[in-house]
Amino acid sequence: MSAQVFKVTRAAPGEREDVLVAQGRGPGGAPDDALEVVEHPGLRARPVVRESTEALVIELPNGDRFAFILDKGAREGGVALEAGETQLRGCAAPACVVRLRASGDIEVTPADGRHVILACGSASVAREGDAVSAGGGINGMSSWITAVTAAINALAGPGTVTPPTNFGEVAEGAEHVLA
Repeated sequence: MSAQVFKVTRAAPGEREDVLVAQGRGPGGAPDDALEVVEHPGLRARPVVRESTEALVIELPNGDRFAFILDKGAREGGVALEAGETQLRGCAAPACVVRLRASGDIEVTPADGRHVILACGSASVAREGDAVSAGGGINGMSSWITAVTAAINALAGPGTVTPPTNFGEVAEGAEHVLA
């Protein structure tokens, strides 16, 4: 069994198997284009290849070779680990991170200008203290309030009732989801 460090030049999904395959240059610059990358079961990643991306390649006596990819470069914008924490970081956007904090909290932070999407959702989430809107288009609450206000003013005299402009705030949110 032997182990060597390779400079990774490319990483892409394998064509025939559900694996990541890396290309690189080994000791003396010898090229290799079929380095099968070891990945944790249930976790897949396609790393961004940088100047600092290397692979530890282990060759077994039967000729099978496996690569463990590492990036020794510092990631600008990355979040420092705290003792007892586990992180899942974006390869291309290191500030995009899922943190399993030592306290037991889970934090999900997208890259600047991006979104956290839960269950393929597309609607915005209301938080406790967010303003409530009476929108809803032609058949919405705002239209209904305007019609009722006009009807009361027609009966009691103009200016008797004015429609509200502040409909309050969200009083409470999901106890275990903070936004």
